[in-house]
Amino acid sequence: MAFTFTKDEESVFDNRRYSRGTFTSSGGGTGGDILTGLEQVEQLTLQPKATAVVASHCVVNETFPTRGTVTIVTAANVVGYWFAFGY
Repeated sequence: MAFTFTKDEESVFDNRRYSRGTFTSSGGGTGGDILTGLEQVEQLTLQPKATAVVASHCVVNETFPTRGTVTIVTAANVVGYWFAFGY
């Protein structure tokens, strides 16, 4: 079971910061931790990447606001995108 993520961008929007990237649950993995690079995360959005309808949604396993690391839960072997918003 393996979970990997990338952080592809981090920038400022108005008086908040955001970061975004990709995630991959492979080898039967069902999620893991995304290190957003933000000190406080107020929102994290997940979007699976697929060529067909996705049978189950990815979910965030945190209560917001939270510190910079966010745990997500996915179905096995899901690839997708994440977007975090906060400070």
